Amino acid sequence: MKVFPTNNRTVLSVLVMTLIAAVVQSVYYYPQLPDKISSHVTVSGGVDDYTAKSQLFVLMLSTIFGTAVFLTLGTLLALKKAPQLVNLPNKEYWFTPEHKQDTIAFVFKIMVKLTIASILMMIVILQSIIWVSLGSLQSPDMFIWSATGLLCVYCLIIIIQLNRRFRLPVAEQETPT
Repeated sequence: MKVFPTNNRTVLSVLVMTLIAAVVQSVYYYPQLPDKISSHVTVSGGVDDYTAKSQLFVLMLSTIFGTAVFLTLGTLLALKKAPQLVNLPNKEYWFTPEHKQDTIAFVFKIMVKLTIASILMMIVILQSIIWVSLGSLQSPDMFIWSATGLLCVYCLIIIIQLNRRFRLPVAEQETPT
């Protein structure tokens, strides 16, 4: 049995590139930042808390890589070893032996895409912290709210995709008597 479904190589490559982008962002900006950087911005745009830059970068990178590991490997493990933990419409039908591999491949691909979107959101948050700390952005409100809105819309699209994909085929639906 293959560890990763084969039709997911492209999305896994994008995930790796996203992780590399997070590392490059950190390596590039770390030396440019002061030792103490802003860690909290008020609604009015003022900075009211600071943290050591090393602490922030360790936290952000460990969160980014932890998210990647948890969402990809955790999903794969649940799909392959504990399908009872998976919440899908019509799960009994889609986890039958003739549909199981396609189901695993589709759900895994969706979860990797969600992982990429989540990591991109974290990169946006870190970039806004960097820009505020360097003085090139007064308030990250619009930047972060726009990214949050896009992430929410993307999550909604994923939910719709899952519900549409895992409907019962017409031939399998029960007809009322």
